Amino acid sequence: MDIMRKKVVFFSIFTILFISMIILWCYLRKSYQQNFEKLEDKRFMFYEGPYLRFYYDIYECPKSFNSLIDSMKLSQSDYQSFLEQFFMDYLARGDDTLVEYYPIYNRKNKKRESFVLLSAGIDGSHNNVINPEDTLFIDNWTTKIKAYNPETYEKTGDTIRNYKPNFNIYDYFFGNKDLIIQYVDCVQRFKNRVRGTYNADELIRWVEEDDVRAIQQKVIKFDAIIQEDSVSNIDNERYLICKQGDYIIQISMASNDNQESYIGDSILVIGKVSEIDKKNKKIILENCFKVKR
Repeated sequence: MDIMRKKVVFFSIFTILFISMIILWCYLRKSYQQNFEKLEDKRFMFYEGPYLRFYYDIYECPKSFNSLIDSMKLSQSDYQSFLEQFFMDYLARGDDTLVEYYPIYNRKNKKRESFVLLSAGIDGSHNNVINPEDTLFIDNWTTKIKAYNPETYEKTGDTIRNYKPNFNIYDYFFGNKDLIIQYVDCVQRFKNRVRGTYNADELIRWVEEDDVRAIQQKVIKFDAIIQEDSVSNIDNERYLICKQGDYIIQISMASNDNQESYIGDSILVIGKVSEIDKKNKKIILENCFKVKR
């Protein structure tokens, strides 16, 4: 009788534990999926936005999250609201509640031209520690980051494919990786903003006939003929100069490649119309990239 009673007690305890584990698993799984959906909802509209705007202003990604915040000069109340709106990591548990940002460098020109955003992932903690001396480059960042979803990175694009995570109870308690939310190639995003292709005559006509405010800050393709005396030094910076009639079109290239090699050529560049001076007949294009026709 005692043996039978012990079996009943053991079976009852086992059943209660099993049901409790099922309930816990369902609760944790539902909670994780709900938080993941919040993360997905903000992936494109919010998380990447402030960093992209920083690049569009100075043509390089911020050195760190703090560099981005410092550039904004927010009040204390705006600061907290800004964090909650743009940087909250809904999968993180504990005090580390913000999405991690890491700039990625172009190995050739040493400029920060892209970035990756990481969530804590299913385990709720940020496990990648990238020190300033551990520079991430475009050609190696995927090997230096421990991620739950490395296969979702599109090497031919600048984004992360849709990721549908399976809830793993072991990773929830013992995982030691992070989740890649977004990889952004800022140079490609900049080029994707192109609004038309113009030669010198067409650009000058546009400037003469339209409101300057409608043209400035636009990213365009410009078909330039580079004359013999076209490489100039202005304030210790080097520019290509395209002369057309009374106008001078100043072209600031994004990288410090051999600009003299363009002399005598007709080149197609993508750049931003940063300044227009109708009085002095001058147009400045910044952050220009040579592209194929």
